[in-house]
Amino acid sequence: MDVEVGVHPNDVAVDPTTHKVYVVNHDDSTTSVIDGNTGRVLTTVKVGTIPFKVAVDERTHKVYVVNYDNTISLVAAVYGPAKGPLTDSVVYGPANDLLTDSAVYGPAKGSFTSSCTAKTPFIGKNPWSIAINSKTGKVYVSNEGSNSLSISAEPSC
Repeated sequence: MDVEVGVHPNDVAVDPTTHKVYVVNHDDSTTSVIDGNTGRVLTTVKVGTIPFKVAVDERTHKVYVVNYDNTISLVAAVYGPAKGPLTDSVVYGPANDLLTDSAVYGPAKGSFTSSCTAKTPFIGKNPWSIAINSKTGKVYVSNEGSNSLSISAEPSC
């Protein structure tokens, strides 16, 4: 089975509890959220510019996407009312400055996915990869442009 996603998909992560699959699409700056049981694309959310890597926190079910524009996008599986936001994207840069804010509303049966880009004062230049320690809540980001590793508590929106 092939599932059509965004332009230039370059990384994937799976949440084994929710059975959601997250694919970052490099060239259109989106993340596709797929039902791992059916292969159906549930939604596609806008993230920061030029997303590279994605990681899942299996404890909180938050999904972090590292973007080459020095931001980290946070995609959270949210269980809510029958109707609510399907996508909600907020992008914060390294200085906690608000870059974008948008929302799309529509019907959702039992659950929906929201997305924002987290406040990331700790991130280095040109983040390249991301890993999460679910037990400690630490986020590790390798930064290509500054030859460094950023370590922080999980960012939030």
